[in-house]
Amino acid sequence: MPVPAKQKRRTAQHSGNVQSSLRDWFNTGYPALSTTVLGQKLSYLIAIALIGAQIISNTGGEIAVATAAAELNIPFTLSSATWTSFKDVSKANPSASQKWAETAGFTAHFVTSDPYAMGWRYIYMDNDYNPFLVADHVGVELGVTDPFGKNSAPNMVSMSRTISGKQQRNGQVFTRLAHHILGKT
Repeated sequence: MPVPAKQKRRTAQHSGNVQSSLRDWFNTGYPALSTTVLGQKLSYLIAIALIGAQIISNTGGEIAVATAAAELNIPFTLSSATWTSFKDVSKANPSASQKWAETAGFTAHFVTSDPYAMGWRYIYMDNDYNPFLVADHVGVELGVTDPFGKNSAPNMVSMSRTISGKQQRNGQVFTRLAHHILGKT
């Protein structure tokens, strides 16, 4: 049989072992989760950080996650490997309001560390799986829609066909850009 909340609270308060961070929980039933980051008050100590190409898992893609984050007042980060433009995601999460991301309505840049090249694991290439090389904007929407990205890479060749993993690994991708395979996978 579960122990009633009042009894738990009394036991904890009398034990003297209650950490100060837990006192709010015992007094109100919930811990204090709000904080301030870079001068901005946040409701929670977490942010939603997508890994990119959410459209593969859910037809709502990044817009569905941005909408849910806005409803819960949780900071939302947009991966550079996205199917959705800054503009469309900021419409779904209007509470965010600073050069390309700023004009689209985002309030901060989160810097993350990713693998040196998305989708360059040999197991993916051997099985011809790389969602970023299909001509449907999955994983490349920011480069296609962001004016800064488009203007800063004038030599970029747009891909109108699917490139197999074996072609990619063997360097048979025809662009003017350098083609390197680095590291272990």
